[in-house]
Amino acid sequence: MEESKTVLVIGGGPAGALAALTLARQGLRPTIYEKRDTKAAPLDPLKPEPHPFWEIGATIDLCPNGSYALERLDAELYQEVLLNKTGTSKAFHMTLMDGSDLIRQQYVKHDGEHSKDIQILRSTYHRVLMDRCTKAKIPFVANKCVVKIEQTESQVTATFSDGTTASGDFLVAADGINSTCRILLFPDEPPVMKAGVGFVGLFDLGFTPDPATVPPLRFESNEPIMYTNTLNGSFVFGANCPEANIGSWVIAMIKQPEEVEEESDWNPVKDVPKQANHIADMVEKWGALKSASNAIRYSKRITPIWLSDVPDMKTLHKGRVIFIGDSGHGIPPTQGQGLSQSIEDCAVLNELIINFPNFSTSDHAAVFKLFDEIRLPRVHSVAAQSRMIMKQMYASSVMSMRIGRIFLKALFGVQNLFGLEDAVFGYKCDRDIAKVLAKYKKGSVASAA
Repeated sequence: MEESKTVLVIGGGPAGALAALTLARQGLRPTIYEKRDTKAAPLDPLKPEPHPFWEIGATIDLCPNGSYALERLDAELYQEVLLNKTGTSKAFHMTLMDGSDLIRQQYVKHDGEHSKDIQILRSTYHRVLMDRCTKAKIPFVANKCVVKIEQTESQVTATFSDGTTASGDFLVAADGINSTCRILLFPDEPPVMKAGVGFVGLFDLGFTPDPATVPPLRFESNEPIMYTNTLNGSFVFGANCPEANIGSWVIAMIKQPEEVEEESDWNPVKDVPKQANHIADMVEKWGALKSASNAIRYSKRITPIWLSDVPDMKTLHKGRVIFIGDSGHGIPPTQGQGLSQSIEDCAVLNELIINFPNFSTSDHAAVFKLFDEIRLPRVHSVAAQSRMIMKQMYASSVMSMRIGRIFLKALFGVQNLFGLEDAVFGYKCDRDIAKVLAKYKKGSVASAA
């Protein structure tokens, strides 16, 4: 009996972990290689214990299209995610920084099972995946930063910064938006664009720091809300997550940073009170509501982020390497689609491998080609709409700000009325899979004839 094929999964984040689980379900033998240590430095000097490297960030969105794809990929995993969710919502609110001039975007028009946006702690989602990788006996190797990728007709070899190498039949590049794999394999592609800088954070929902002066911490809206000041390109995003008694926020300045310090991206802040006060003072100067600045001021976790955008790739594979998640199509976060797009990637790859039983021995080229045919139009479409919304969040004058908000009101109004937003949030990946497979099989029959 032939031994199952091996796969090098570069990147131990949520996309890499889910890709490894997907491949293992199909009988392949993945190994995850992660550049970070499994235990990060202590965040709190009073608590010197190191924390798991996934204990970062705030909540992330599992949009309706992502929840549909995840349930199709792994119904048991989907149910575990639901058990760990922090909240759900059917719409998203956008106002000016002082809470005025409301614009409401409905996720999907229908009221079916996958009609709501699901919020879950990024760290919880990642932990769930890592626990499943452990149970599936998927090897995880830390402190492995890839510096070279070489391929033959039958094998891929990765060289790491410590001088060691690893070889496998295939390689999954899931090393995030600043993907080294993408740079190594596509050196002529445009670099990642930095669209802005910011922070994400968590606070205890309903906590009252000082009953005499500070009301219970929460954002004004029960739905996720974004307060914007388009004249300086700033926004504050907030979400109350009552199922976990936490609140989540993102603040950002939409501008090209003068200097790019990659190491600060997703490295948790150590002196949280100091940084929280600094950020809260800053958003108050932007004109933010006191409820928003208080939520930030009394945060318990803060993580710096870049708002990044990967220019559209012409392909998501090269030879025996396939790109999953942000490494191949990192997009601006204006629609919260990052997580859902990586799940769609895995769901599509899973369905294609099922339909090509000889994937491991002879059909990988066809699978990767069809993966491109399904995923490229989809991710380019989502990226284009996310970029369009991003552009409307910065205005050079009061007049252009008003015109931009009129445009967004009209856009979301039409989408809400006719359910046009289903093209992003109501998307069901199996439809495109069926369409592309039917076309492929028809072409194969014609060629054989």
